[in-house]
Amino acid sequence: MVKQKEIRDDHKKWRCMQMFRTEVRCYRYNDMDIKQCANCKAKRDAGDEAINANLDKIGKLDRVEKDGTEWWEYD
Repeated sequence: MVKQKEIRDDHKKWRCMQMFRTEVRCYRYNDMDIKQCANCKAKRDAGDEAINANLDKIGKLDRVEKDGTEWWEYD
C-alpha cells in the first residue's frame, strides 16, 4: 500500500474510528470536507477509514502531521 497526501478521486467520505465514551468506537460516516466527526467531535486522525461513494472501505488514515497534513494509505 502506498501512503500519499493527495486524496483519491473515489475517496468521498471518512469513517470515524476514534474511541467514543469508554471502550466504544464511533463508526460515524462523515463527508471529506468535515475534519471533525459530527457524532463524537473527534478530529480526523490516524486509524480513521477512507470510504468511497458505495460506503466501501478503500484505505485508512496513516498519520496526521503537526501542520495538519494527512497521509492516507489506500488498498
